[in-house]
Amino acid sequence: MKHVLYGDSVAGSCLTGIEIAGELYYETFDGIWNLLISNGFEPILDTTQNKERIFFNDTVNIISANVDGKLETTSPLYVMRHRVNRSLVELSFERYQRRLLVTKNHSMMDWNGSILSKCGVDKLTTVITTSGIRKLVSKKVVKYDGYVYDFEVPETHTFLANGIVVHNTDSLFIDVPIDETKEYTTEDLIEIANKVSDGINERITYATESFILPKLGVDISHNKTFFKTELVADAIMFLDVKKNYAYHELANNGKLTNPDEGGTVEYKGIPVVKSNVAPISKKFIRRLVETIVLDGKVQNIDMSKLMEKTARDIWQDVNGAIKTGDFIQFATPCKWSGGDYAREPAQIVAMRIYNTITNSETFTPLSSGMFFPIDSKSMFIGTLSKMIATQNSQVNIKPEHIQKAINHIAVPYGFNPEETLELFKSYDLSIDPQTIFNLINTKVTERICNVIKLYALK
Repeated sequence: MKHVLYGDSVAGSCLTGIEIAGELYYETFDGIWNLLISNGFEPILDTTQNKERIFFNDTVNIISANVDGKLETTSPLYVMRHRVNRSLVELSFERYQRRLLVTKNHSMMDWNGSILSKCGVDKLTTVITTSGIRKLVSKKVVKYDGYVYDFEVPETHTFLANGIVVHNTDSLFIDVPIDETKEYTTEDLIEIANKVSDGINERITYATESFILPKLGVDISHNKTFFKTELVADAIMFLDVKKNYAYHELANNGKLTNPDEGGTVEYKGIPVVKSNVAPISKKFIRRLVETIVLDGKVQNIDMSKLMEKTARDIWQDVNGAIKTGDFIQFATPCKWSGGDYAREPAQIVAMRIYNTITNSETFTPLSSGMFFPIDSKSMFIGTLSKMIATQNSQVNIKPEHIQKAINHIAVPYGFNPEETLELFKSYDLSIDPQTIFNLINTKVTERICNVIKLYALK
């Protein structure tokens, strides 16, 4: 059972970007709420909290930031708003014109020079903005009467407000003990979860209103504490990385999830949908998680054997993809970003390698394609390095970049597999299955395998 803990919100006057059905908008949160309604989205009122929510489908995208501070497009679950008439905190940042107006309890994302971490407004020192890293220079309490907003964003749990990365709603999972000797339907489990949720709310409300608020001299009418049951799951897997987990979801917001299939597996922070992850990597992760870890029919004693079988199957898939030239199965997307060799020398040199061996200008600045490791004869490496350096002296490709990147190649989308395999053969280029398998066997799959090994010991 997952509960949502609301960390409050940003002012409706703040700006943010959103994509709705392929159209891009940059509006205030108030304006975006109206845009969503005009596009057919219906607000749902939660009378227990006096909050409204609009739940999204896959036609809605926003900009978020991962733990490394990199901005990326993601699909939020919903946007929430409620009206307030109280003091908010106005944050100002160096060399940044826009100010951020947030509730005192809103979670922020502090940048320590290498990663983003959640913190309160009182602990904030540095933020990431669309204009770069900016230090906080002042905080001021201001009166505000209007709506405040919050996105719920899976995986990254961040969104942009006035171009500044902030944290979204917080949540926690609660493991509800049940009688393992009994058979439960999904409806039974939802009922149990709701009873536990009601019990938690009753006890928290009682403690808050009977002890905490009176001791602080605060009127109990100001108590807005509430836990909302967001989903019910019968199996969950946590990795040893913050906010990396997967679960078998039975119900969401009181409704059965995919009832014909008995639920669905949801991933948070685990790369099974990102476009920059190779399809075989995604397949490997899904096989490990869905057919071993979260499959309630699999006995712990059998998990290690199933893990080994899955690895052998993926090994066969890798060899098959190499043999047939189905490079898209293990390649990762790459882009020649305006000739920026300092940031992406391996990708750009890999594109230049393809141009060189095809005697073409297939790849040029802003081109995109697929990128993967290759093996080549040492004599060919030296010759090719000189060819690329000579051809591209005008764009200042450094020799060390070539030497470092020469063991990769890029191919364009829509390439002909048979012709490309023949081309590789003519230049004595090959693809090593073990190298590709090592690439597919990411840190994520290693962490999942470690979880399986722990389960197998129980």
